[in-house]
Amino acid sequence: MVKENYYIKPIEYQEAMQIVVRYHYLHRVAPCSRAFGLFEKATQRIVGCITYGVSASSTLLKGICGEDEMHNVYELTRLWVRDFTPPTVKVS
Repeated sequence: MVKENYYIKPIEYQEAMQIVVRYHYLHRVAPCSRAFGLFEKATQRIVGCITYGVSASSTLLKGICGEDEMHNVYELTRLWVRDFTPPTVKVS
């Protein structure tokens, strides 16, 4: 099974931004409060990266969770996975 060959762990901002700038189609940094890497178990090589950041829109943040929880809202800012990485769900 595919998920048995990979694992996810937090990565540092600097590593995430290096990956994003080099491989993501936009080739530029993004707001990033949290970043995670997808690693191949057999090689320990990073094959994917996802970053989350705080939205610039305070009205969006308030609208999602209200004023009390608006500081706990993050949005996906970048997602990249190497092309050779197999999908977890086979589509027929």
